[in-house]
Amino acid sequence: MAVKFGKAFGMNVTVLSTSTSKKDEALSLLGADRFVLSSGEQQMKSAPRSMQFSPINITLGLNTIAGSRVAGR
Repeated sequence: MAVKFGKAFGMNVTVLSTSTSKKDEALSLLGADRFVLSSGEQQMKSAPRSMQFSPINITLGLNTIAGSRVAGR
């Protein structure tokens, strides 16, 4: 959902995931601009230099851990 909101607001959206199985969904279905495999050391080293965080990341994109809601409304 955060990807869709970000794109609707005109943001350049990067999806972080621990699994490559989410890549096609993130890029094709949700419309993310970039996919970063968080278990990929090289990808993670380059990611911080190219990303800027906004409130939408915190309120919508980073509020679950292992499928459990931990923050937000």
